[in-house]
Amino acid sequence: MRLAFHAQLMQMNGITMQGAMGVSALSTLALAAMTRGVSRRLAGGAGILVVASLLITRLGNVPINGRIKQWAATSAPTDHAEILTRWELFNYARTALPKALTTGPS
Repeated sequence: MRLAFHAQLMQMNGITMQGAMGVSALSTLALAAMTRGVSRRLAGGAGILVVASLLITRLGNVPINGRIKQWAATSAPTDHAEILTRWELFNYARTALPKALTTGPS
């Protein structure tokens, strides 16, 4: 069930999410170029976080997504649970870390 869901999600998610991340990176860096002071630093920091998230996605999640697409056509390997756990760790890194950095300690 999980593999079928993951394969369906990747059909539309790949282009949509990477496009949104690219627009986010460009817009935050453009804002950093157009502002001064604290606003510039905040926009630049946001741009760095977006670029880091994009790199984690391209170098971590996307290769695993390619393997999962192959599983949908054939069958999952015996270590598929570990591979999916690695995908989740990359997903947590690209979503939780920027949130933790922007919200600060509680």
